[in-house]
Amino acid sequence: MKRLALAAVGLALVASTTTSCRSSGYSQAEVEGTVAAAQTASAPTALGVTPSPLPNNSPAPDFRAFANDWWHHGFGMTVTADGEAIASWRVYRWCDQDPTPPCDADTPQGIVNGGRATIIFGDVDGATAYGWVKETTDEDTFYLGAPVSLTLLPYGLALLRHSLQTPSSVPTILCGPDAEMPGWLEDTRPCGA
Repeated sequence: MKRLALAAVGLALVASTTTSCRSSGYSQAEVEGTVAAAQTASAPTALGVTPSPLPNNSPAPDFRAFANDWWHHGFGMTVTADGEAIASWRVYRWCDQDPTPPCDADTPQGIVNGGRATIIFGDVDGATAYGWVKETTDEDTFYLGAPVSLTLLPYGLALLRHSLQTPSSVPTILCGPDAEMPGWLEDTRPCGA
């Protein structure tokens, strides 16, 4: 899992020519080899990633603290205990006016968000989980292979950083279902309406 995440982060770094990244503990040759394999892969098994012990017999990352339903106005993300997340968001373009994907649909059951992404978290460092975008319908918000981090904050909040090369890459504060804020913070509406 860590190697798969490393491959995706490496792809995003290569594709975006970003020169700084969090230290991974891998040599440049390991990163380049993994990135090269990932660039030609069509499925995770094609990456050459096989189940194996993590380097230095490190335990697998524990994502249970991040496993939750997180939201911000027009955005929702469910993170599972195994580190996979499904995000959906409004793109604020109606399908009946412009059916070009991505677009939001108004149905009798409610609005169906046009933006969707699958995020794979592969590492945890303290209160922050690090991952990458595996699939997306809206590259203007989450581009394929983009690095993503989710940092737990006090009061049941989290900070989502993503898609570092896009105009919508401003970090987003997310509320969890158990968010309890003092009045002064709640008055700022950190998660929107």
